[in-house]
Amino acid sequence: MVTGHVYPEAERKLPQYANKTPRAVFRNLGNGVFEELVEAAGPGVAADIQSRMRFRDFDNDGDVDI
Repeated sequence: MVTGHVYPEAERKLPQYANKTPRAVFRNLGNGVFEELVEAAGPGVAADIQSRMRFRDFDNDGDVDI
């Protein structure tokens, strides 16, 4: 999961909404529970960063692909 927001200038007016935030990494244990894995993912993953994800229908079948 990625976090942060699109407008870095917003942080100047609203410092409680940081532009760069740590990523979140979870494993689905399959029983309605998720295990946090950010420590196991390594220091580069846990660093504060501005990240984005894009969703698109790459194969034009009407379903959103990641």
